[in-house]
Amino acid sequence: MLSFEKRQPSSAERTKLILRQDNGDLTGIRELPPQRDTQKLVKEITNAKCFEAGASLAILDNPGRTGKEFDSKSRLLKQVLEKLYKTPLGNRIVLFQGKQKSLREVFDGTLISPLSPSSDQIGRCLDRSQAGNVLDWVFSELSKPSVEDDGITNAKGYGYTNLLTKIRAISAFGTTIWQLLSDRTIVGENLPPVAELLSVVNPRLSSAQALEKRFSEFQSKTRNHTFDNALLRARRERIPELPGNQELVGWNYESAAKYGLGFGQVIQPNGVTDERSRAALEKALTESGGVNGIKRKGAPIGDLERLMVLSDEEFQNMPDAFRECGLQQALEEHRLDHGTGVNRWEPYGMFATESADQGFPSAGAQSGGTCDILLAANLLSDNSLYGRRETVLPLTLGIVAFMNSGAYHTATEIWWNGKAMAKGAPAYIPHVDSRHKGLYGEIVATLREFGAPEAYAKAAKYKRAYDETSGMDHIRPNDATTHFYLSEKQQQDLEFWSTGK
Repeated sequence: MLSFEKRQPSSAERTKLILRQDNGDLTGIRELPPQRDTQKLVKEITNAKCFEAGASLAILDNPGRTGKEFDSKSRLLKQVLEKLYKTPLGNRIVLFQGKQKSLREVFDGTLISPLSPSSDQIGRCLDRSQAGNVLDWVFSELSKPSVEDDGITNAKGYGYTNLLTKIRAISAFGTTIWQLLSDRTIVGENLPPVAELLSVVNPRLSSAQALEKRFSEFQSKTRNHTFDNALLRARRERIPELPGNQELVGWNYESAAKYGLGFGQVIQPNGVTDERSRAALEKALTESGGVNGIKRKGAPIGDLERLMVLSDEEFQNMPDAFRECGLQQALEEHRLDHGTGVNRWEPYGMFATESADQGFPSAGAQSGGTCDILLAANLLSDNSLYGRRETVLPLTLGIVAFMNSGAYHTATEIWWNGKAMAKGAPAYIPHVDSRHKGLYGEIVATLREFGAPEAYAKAAKYKRAYDETSGMDHIRPNDATTHFYLSEKQQQDLEFWSTGK
């Protein structure tokens, strides 16, 4: 647990914040930059959201190498799920969220149910007649190709919702594996059945020891101790609205981990002491399809059929440069009813606040879902994905498009983590300026290398609009705004993934 100590500022413009662990060890110093022009920053964040929306649509419409990589992982995931649901392996007992459950029961709740028509998730089945046949629908969707054998041309009949389904299924698989193996008190019991499950597509991970080694690499390099730093990642749910203007009474914030909901402070029915409010909240969550779909106080997006992170106001007042590129029309052509992450979360940790200070948007702090997708892809692959940029960067482009689409996360919260894995280096989160510098240029350059020509052309067009409207060179501080004190080895690793040297 971290505590927060504020000292008197040494000048009128700068404040030092000292982060200390309970034992008093110094873990970092943050120097806040001089106050920025708020109106300029708001415009910068809107410009950034517009670029990310346009680039994400470009990737979804013409996925190129991204489609090829997710096609490959989806076929492997289908084989794993067939073993789970069609053989006795699905009856193996594991410890999950404090209870003994069969593997099949676990994945019913974490992967199949969120893809049902009643869910609020993007990528779910949109055909309500398939409500009782979701598993077969998932098998069918995972089998459909996104691109032809050339890895560039869209496959016949391709639609962007199919790619969303594949990414959502792979994400759920990774989330589940993380929950089964990340807790050191239960990992010994869960390793053997998970290894047996993965062995159908990855014989190299057929033993508990081999799986533990691969997982430990991920846990030390990607979802490491810096990722879930409470001060960096702090976020809380907006307060739910109940039907009939009923006030939510007796609610409390609780840890999301308690309910298997990731990281942050959440409001769940079990934590509501007022019986009437508890029942109303349960009903509202069920009717809305989940925690992302329920109405919340202060939610910035009212149109839940419009994809991406732009608020209603930002969409209506879109900068002319993006409007002239056709972004508003493109968003209108990709309408999909869904719950949004940005309506759910209020990120207030250092990651989000310092990103905003440099004109970059946040939706939910650094993305655990990104970690889950990369974990799943890593475990479904014969060899470790660390250092395999030709696979990891196309996957990361797809993650950016998916997370933006559901307004779950922004590229700011995603790209650096995929970039670190592509370079084979640990991902640390200590240096805001190096994490964001050149972000959008890197995305466009990666699309040029791995994307379909159509996707690159569209993203480059949106990047020109961003450059035309952005004043970041006048806002971004020349010196670093954040320093964290790492070991010498960590500093070397950080330098490597930041600069490639």
